[in-house]
Amino acid sequence: MWSGTIWISSRRSGSDAVFNLRARVISPGLMATTTRRGAMPELGAAMRTQADALRRLAPPARLGDPESVHDMRVATRRLRSMLRATRRMLDPDWVLFVRGELAWVGDLLGAVRELDVLGATLSEDASMLSGGDAVVAPGLLQPLGVERAAAFGQMAEGLESTRFERLVVTLESASAEPPWNGREQRVERVAAKEFRRLRKRARLNPEASNAALHKGRIRVKRARYAAELAVDARGKRAAKFISAAKNLQDLLGEHQDAVIARRRLRDLSLASKRPDTSLAAGRLIERQEQRMHDARKRLPASWKRLEKRGRRAW
Repeated sequence: MWSGTIWISSRRSGSDAVFNLRARVISPGLMATTTRRGAMPELGAAMRTQADALRRLAPPARLGDPESVHDMRVATRRLRSMLRATRRMLDPDWVLFVRGELAWVGDLLGAVRELDVLGATLSEDASMLSGGDAVVAPGLLQPLGVERAAAFGQMAEGLESTRFERLVVTLESASAEPPWNGREQRVERVAAKEFRRLRKRARLNPEASNAALHKGRIRVKRARYAAELAVDARGKRAAKFISAAKNLQDLLGEHQDAVIARRRLRDLSLASKRPDTSLAAGRLIERQEQRMHDARKRLPASWKRLEKRGRRAW
C-alpha cells in the first residue's frame, strides 16, 4: 500500500500557466511518524485555514471590498512565510512552485492594497491643507486613482483565472497531506530558528536606513508566522511573542507607508503640469517625514519588548 500526494506543477506560457499533475509517493510509516512528532499537523491546519480564506475572500475582493483585499494579501504572506520556514521538510520543487504562485497573487493584491492605503492617507492629509494648497491637492493626487483602477482590473482578472483556482486546490489538497520529503522538525524549533535569524540579521534601530527597516519588518513577519505554528506547543509564551511581533510589524509598517508616500509625492509633484502643486506636495511630504520620525522614536522600546518575549518563548 502507498499514500500519494497529488500536486500541480506549472510551466508558464503567456498570461496563464500550463499545468501538469505529478504524484509523490509517501510511505504510510513515514506519514505516521510525522503526524506524531513533526510539524506536518500544524502546517497542514495552517494551510487549510489560509486556503479557506483565499477561497472565501476572493469574491468580495473582486467586487472591490478593501478589507477582503487586505486579508487575502495577509493570507498569501502568511502561507509564503510558513512554507519558507518549513521548507526543509517539504518537496523543494513543490515549495518553489507554490511560493511562486503565492507571490504572483500577493503582487496583484499588494498593488491594489498599497494604493488604497496611500490614497486614503494622502486624501486625509490633503483635507487638512488650507488656501491654495487645498485647491490644487486633489489634482496632484488624481493619478493615484487612475493607477488604482488599472491595478484593480489586473487583480480581478487574476482572481477569476483558472491559475488562481488551481493554486487554491493545490493548497487544499496539500493541507490534508503535505508533500513531506522524509525529514521532520518540531514546530518549536522552526519558530526558534526564525527568531534567531531575526535577532542576528535585523537592523532595527533608529539610525538604520529605510531599506534596513523594511527588511527588518519582513523578518519580523517571518518570525511571527513561524511562531503561529507553535502556539499549541508553547502556549502563552508563544502568544505573547506573536503579539509583540505584530505590534513591531505594525510600527515598521507605518514607517514604510510613510517612506512610500513621501517618494510617491515627489514623483507626483515632478509629473504635475501645474507649478503651484509643489508647495502642496511639500507640505504633504512634511507630514510623512514626521510619521517616519515618530515611528523611529518608538522603535527601540518595541524591539526590546519583542526580544524579551522571544527569549522567553524559545
